[in-house]
Amino acid sequence: STTEAKRLLISGVNSATKTGEITELKNISPNFIECCIELDYQARNTIENASETSLWAKKHDIKTLILVTSNYQMPRSLREMALASPDLTFIPYPVIDKKVQIKNWWEFPGTRRLLMGEYFKYILAMGRIGLVKIGVQSSVLKTERPQ
Repeated sequence: STTEAKRLLISGVNSATKTGEITELKNISPNFIECCIELDYQARNTIENASETSLWAKKHDIKTLILVTSNYQMPRSLREMALASPDLTFIPYPVIDKKVQIKNWWEFPGTRRLLMGEYFKYILAMGRIGLVKIGVQSSVLKTERPQ
């Protein structure tokens, strides 16, 4: 089955990116771009993406979100999103970068660095999320939740 979104938030967008650039993407009508696509320039990392997405979903009374990110970032992204928005349902839509060599990944220096870096980010995120869930409050943990 195909899932179709009524609105689209692109979080963590580079400040030089403009909404008009989205018109170059295939299969997106100009009417949808004008009415229903928002760019978030505030978020600089996965934690902030989750926070901004939570605020946006509440503003638009959205209960289910399709989360689009790279396949290797999906586990961490889903956990950060669930922490920021425990009342939302997330449908993962992993994107596979053809340049990332998953088969025999350890033989490719770029892929090895990428996946090992993501692994360590995941481990750190799980520790931070665990501390937040047990009530540890610290700006280092970025425990503030959207209101």
